[in-house]
Amino acid sequence: MYLTAAELSQTSAAPIYFEPGIISLGANEVFVDGGAYIGDTAEEFIKQTKIENTGGYRHIYSFEPDESAREKAIRNLQKYENIDVIGKGLWICDTELKFFSDGGNAGSTFVTGVRTVSVPVTSIDSFFEGKPSDELPTFIKMDIEGAEKEALIGAENVIRQKHPKLAVCVYHKPEDIYEPPKLISEIDPSYQFTLRQCADGIFDTVLYAV
Repeated sequence: MYLTAAELSQTSAAPIYFEPGIISLGANEVFVDGGAYIGDTAEEFIKQTKIENTGGYRHIYSFEPDESAREKAIRNLQKYENIDVIGKGLWICDTELKFFSDGGNAGSTFVTGVRTVSVPVTSIDSFFEGKPSDELPTFIKMDIEGAEKEALIGAENVIRQKHPKLAVCVYHKPEDIYEPPKLISEIDPSYQFTLRQCADGIFDTVLYAV
C-alpha cells in the first residue's frame, strides 16, 4: 500500500473529488455519488466529462437519504439524462438506520444532529447485484458523514470485480485517515493512494484510490 500526501499543508484548488493528475475520466463512466446532497457533485462530474472530452457518461447514481437535500438534488439534476437519485444512504447491507438531519444542510450525519429520522440504507454490492459488468461503477465518491468504512465493506464485490476509481472523505473520525486505505488495500492490493486537503481546516480531506 502506497499513500502519498504531497503538500498536505496546502489546500488543493482543484475541484473536490476530481483532482487532475489523479482522477482521469474515460468514456461510459458509471458514477456513484454517495452523499449526493443537492446534486452539486453530480453536476461537477458532468462538467468534468465535458472538460476531458470523454464523449459523455453512461449513468449516475446519486444516493442521498436526507429528504430535503434529495428534493433539491432532484430539481437540480432533472435537466440531465441517465441520472437516478436514490433515497437511501450507503452502508454494509440493506437495513434502516437512525439518521440525524439538520434539514438539508451539509452537516447531516449518522452520528449526531438536530432531529432523528429512520432512513433506509443499502450497500453498493446489493444495489448492483446481477447487473452486467459494463453497468457496474467505474468511479465511486463517498462523503457520507462517518459511514465511509461501512460503505466500503458493502462495496467489496464491486471493488474486486471492477477496480473503480475511489474518492473517499476521511475527515469525519480520527480513524478515517488509516482505516479506509487499509480496508481498500486488503480488498484489492493494486490500489495506490493519494491524500488531498480540499478546504481549510480539517474538512474535505479526500482519499483518492486508483
